[in-house]
Amino acid sequence: MRNSFLFFVILCVHISCICHAQGVLSDGRQSISPVTFQTIIFPVSDSSQTSVFFLYRIDRSFFAAQRIESVPSNRLELRGELLVEFTDKKTSIVTRQHRTIREFVEVPAPSRDAGDDLQGFFKFPLQSSEYMVAVELKDICSNRHFSAADRVLLKPFPADTPGISAAVFVSEKIDRSLKDSLSFILFNRGNTIPFAGSGGLVVQMKPGSVKDSLTVSWTISPIPGADEDLVPCSGTAFTVLPAASGIRQEHNVLSLCTPDHGSGGSSIYIPLPLDKLEPASYFLKIKFRERERKLDHEITFRVVWINKPFSLSDRHIVLDALRSIASDDEIEHMSTAVGSNGWKAFLTFWKKRSPDSTRAFNPVMAEYYRRVDETIRRFSTDNAANGFKNDRGRIFILFGSPSAAERKFNPKSDPAEIWTYSELHKRFIFNDLQHSGIYTLTRVEEF
Repeated sequence: MRNSFLFFVILCVHISCICHAQGVLSDGRQSISPVTFQTIIFPVSDSSQTSVFFLYRIDRSFFAAQRIESVPSNRLELRGELLVEFTDKKTSIVTRQHRTIREFVEVPAPSRDAGDDLQGFFKFPLQSSEYMVAVELKDICSNRHFSAADRVLLKPFPADTPGISAAVFVSEKIDRSLKDSLSFILFNRGNTIPFAGSGGLVVQMKPGSVKDSLTVSWTISPIPGADEDLVPCSGTAFTVLPAASGIRQEHNVLSLCTPDHGSGGSSIYIPLPLDKLEPASYFLKIKFRERERKLDHEITFRVVWINKPFSLSDRHIVLDALRSIASDDEIEHMSTAVGSNGWKAFLTFWKKRSPDSTRAFNPVMAEYYRRVDETIRRFSTDNAANGFKNDRGRIFILFGSPSAAERKFNPKSDPAEIWTYSELHKRFIFNDLQHSGIYTLTRVEEF
C-alpha cells in the first residue's frame, strides 16, 4: 500500500429534508419539516457491498392522538406505519422494511422540545449500485399519509482515488454507556443544526491515510444575502479516533459508534463553534493537507431555532411585552431605530442579561418569550393576543408558573385566583372585579 495521502469515502451521507403533504410547519421565522430522513453508508469487508443505515426523525404532531380504554385517561396513543424500500434502476424492489410506530403522550402535553421527535433507523445490506429509496408514513388514527423518494448511489471507490465523505453533524454530547466504545450523539436533521446546539462533524478515513503530518483547517461563512453582522469564523482543531462502526439507539437517541479497539480505519472529529452561530444558512469549507496531497470539501448547512417562541416573530409584541422589565426610554430607542438597527438594539438589551454572552443562544430571552407565549395562550381576552398585558400575565412573565394555584368562588365576593410561590415566600391574590374574566392583582402577601 502506498504511503500517499488517500482519502476514501466510507461514510457517504445523502440527506433529504421532506415537507409534510399539507405544507411546511413554521415556528415563526424558520420553516421546519415534520419528517426528515437521511441515509448513512458504511462499506463492509467486501468492497462491493455496503451497510446502509436509514435514519428518520418524525415530529409527533404528524400523528393524531386517540384515547385507549386500557390506558389511563391522561395518556393518549399515537399509532403509525412506516415503510422504507429500495428499488433498482428497473424499479424492482431490492429490499424493504416495515415498522409499526406506537407511542403514548400525556394530556395536557408538557412543553415540547426538539428531543420529543420520534427517532429510529433501519439497516440494509446492499450491493454497490444506484437505488431509489422510497418512504411511506401513515397515521392510523387520521389516515394521513406522507411519502417521498430520493436517489442513493452506492459506488465502490478505487484504491487510487482520493475522496472524503460528506460530513455527519454530531452533538457535543458524548454517549459513554457502551464499554470500549465512544458514541457521538447525532443531530439526525441532515444539514440542519438546532439553534443552541454544540458539537461538530465526523469524517471517516481510509486505513493508513491518517499520517502525523495531516492538517485540517475549516472556515464557516454566511451565505450571500445573510445578515451583514454575521462574520466568518475558522479553526484548525481535530481529533483522530477509530473508524465508526455503525449506529446505535438508546431510547430516543441515535449515536454514531466508534469502538476503542482498532477497526482498520479512522474517524476524524472536527469541533465547530455551532453554539456561536445565529439562525441562518452557512457555507462550510474544509481543507485537508498532507505534504503534497490536498483535498477540499464543501458543505452548506443551516442553523434553525426549532422551538422559537411565536411572540418573537411579532415586532409589536416583542417590544410591548418588554414593558415589565425595560424602561420607557429603552423601548422608545428600540422602537424608533431604523431598519435592522432596532433589532440590534433589542439583541443588545438581551445580551446584557445573557448568562454567557459568547454563545448566540440566550436562554434568558428564550424563557422570557416562552412565558409571553404562554400568557397569550392562557390569559388573553376579547380574541386579542394581550395576555401578557394584564396582571396575571405580568406576574407569570416575571416569576414563571406558581408552585400552587387555586380559584375561589363565593356568591358574596368577587371570584379570586391565588398564586403561591413557595421559593419566593410570596402569594399573589387576583380578583375578577368586573366579573368579566379579567383578574386584577389586589393583594400581595409574604409568608
